[in-house]
Amino acid sequence: MKPTHYLLCSLLILFSGNMIQKGNNSAGSSSQSVRLANLNPSTLFNALFHKPSKGNWCTWKPLSSESDFPRSKEGFCHTRLDTIIRYKKDSTAMAVIVFGTVDFKDGQIASSPALSPMMSIAVAKQTTDKSWKIENFQKDFGCHGSWGVLPEMKVTKIGLSHFLEEDWGITNKGYTESWDILWHLPSLVESIKLTGSDNSGATDEESKLYERQDSLVDISEGTHTKVLVLKLESSVVNGKPQTRKTARTEYQLNESKVFEPINKQKR
Repeated sequence: MKPTHYLLCSLLILFSGNMIQKGNNSAGSSSQSVRLANLNPSTLFNALFHKPSKGNWCTWKPLSSESDFPRSKEGFCHTRLDTIIRYKKDSTAMAVIVFGTVDFKDGQIASSPALSPMMSIAVAKQTTDKSWKIENFQKDFGCHGSWGVLPEMKVTKIGLSHFLEEDWGITNKGYTESWDILWHLPSLVESIKLTGSDNSGATDEESKLYERQDSLVDISEGTHTKVLVLKLESSVVNGKPQTRKTARTEYQLNESKVFEPINKQKR
């Protein structure tokens, strides 16, 4: 688990579009009845977006209820198959399929700090006949990332549970803020968000440097999925870097697939 950094209030307002997240209650959710022969781009786009693909891209017309999706001036959405992350749940092959719908202008992807692709996520399970069953599909999962690019993602196992880990951030005028979010699999519920910040690019004065970050440790016991989150602050004192713990909190995954605190101690 990588430490993360969190955004300044002013930057949050400026780039509020980067934080739009709808998660498991999205109107774009599908039933779990979709079955696929394979995970090829053409198969995925035909089944989930009901349009053929050209390579890893698909162009489709959004419904009136899908007004949050970026679209070209002609009114079409341009969606890319970003990544497929495979993992094992017990002995069963699983896959997380991530799509990004981007701002498309003048025949190319528009890019700026505030332009966040609309993310779509499917979770699939391989069946005994080697086909794939869609366990969960969130077409409108919210806007994530910046510069027209989705954040880095990977599957992380904590205790007996698997999570999609989303790691991304923004730097503005030397101040860096970032997030590390764990989404439970296959429910895609936001389980916990780690945050942090630093100003290493904003000042040359060592005495003014700081870094704040959350660090997560797996402390699961048996069937209980538990984590310890340490809040750390680093600074330079008399020319020497120092790190101290400001708080430590234990969390346990509840029935809603959210980590809830079970004790908190300041240090």
